[in-house]
Amino acid sequence: MRQYIAQLEKIESKLEQICLFIDSIEIQKKVILEIRKNNEDLSNMEMTNTIKIKSYMEALVNSEIQYNAIIISIYGCFENFLDEMSKLYMESIFEYTEYYSELSINSRNKYIQKVGEFLTNPQRFLRMDIDTKGVVENAYNCLCGNEVNIFTPLITAHGGNLKYGQVCLLLKDIGIEDVNNKILHNEYIKRWYMDRDGYAYDMVQQYINDLGENAFKILDELVDERNKVAHGNVEQRKALNLIKEETIPFLKYFSRELCDIVIGELYLLMYGKNILKPFENAIDVINNYILCINSGKSFLRKGDYIFAYFNNIGIPLKIESIEIDRISIENINSENINVGIKVDKRIKKEYEFFYFDINE
Repeated sequence: MRQYIAQLEKIESKLEQICLFIDSIEIQKKVILEIRKNNEDLSNMEMTNTIKIKSYMEALVNSEIQYNAIIISIYGCFENFLDEMSKLYMESIFEYTEYYSELSINSRNKYIQKVGEFLTNPQRFLRMDIDTKGVVENAYNCLCGNEVNIFTPLITAHGGNLKYGQVCLLLKDIGIEDVNNKILHNEYIKRWYMDRDGYAYDMVQQYINDLGENAFKILDELVDERNKVAHGNVEQRKALNLIKEETIPFLKYFSRELCDIVIGELYLLMYGKNILKPFENAIDVINNYILCINSGKSFLRKGDYIFAYFNNIGIPLKIESIEIDRISIENINSENINVGIKVDKRIKKEYEFFYFDINE
């Protein structure tokens, strides 16, 4: 699971770099104001040089290039994240699935559709580094030999820009069912509206349900802005402080949500195949979020995921912190010790809890 977390950390790091870039532009604006204030104290030579510097900085700060770079970079970060997560998920599915017939009907339909499109017009797929012979052999092995290792790029290929509806379609193509409902009920979209708008936990779900797809309007607006930038049609720029304080934070929450959903689906598959290892019964659950349990042979670390199961519902749980005897630790290095694990979702003592043994 740690490769999924690595992709999440990667997009968050890149988005932070973009925030720093926006900060640098704001600092330059302040420097320009300071230069304007202090012009009267300068000699003629200093005045000439200062005016040149000020003019250069003003041109740079107000340049379309700066704004365009920010918008394209933000969208590019998200698109790359989603592409990599989709590929990782399909590779994981292949690892834990034996036969092509076990893949979801949506994945199989997408595969057959894309094979047909490739054979009809292979020039459209030049970037995928696949050839006609390979595609035909792969299709034969899957459809006739029931081999599971289909060409991943044919499944994860997505048309159009990644607005909310397209994101849902991509997740459906890679085999995740009931995507819209899972996204609308995920913990991270709740946290976004709780943190931004101050909704209480017991009220926020109804608010999100009422919004529906509009809950993801910020993503759709980013895609629209990216398209305007790409075609040189930007008439009015979005304020940089709004991009930093709303667009980027939303993408962080949404990326965490998508990562959470993908890992949850994978853990559910592994649970069904008895791959996950069970913990002993929970010792206690404190304040809805802290699991007190014997660690077994889990060797977990902060940021890892465990899995809860109750009433035929699987719940992926990200570890936010670990304590032994009220002392915070980054990872569990010993077997069979009692630990307190703070997770990112509400839990109950009667849940069954599982972990993935990375050594197997």
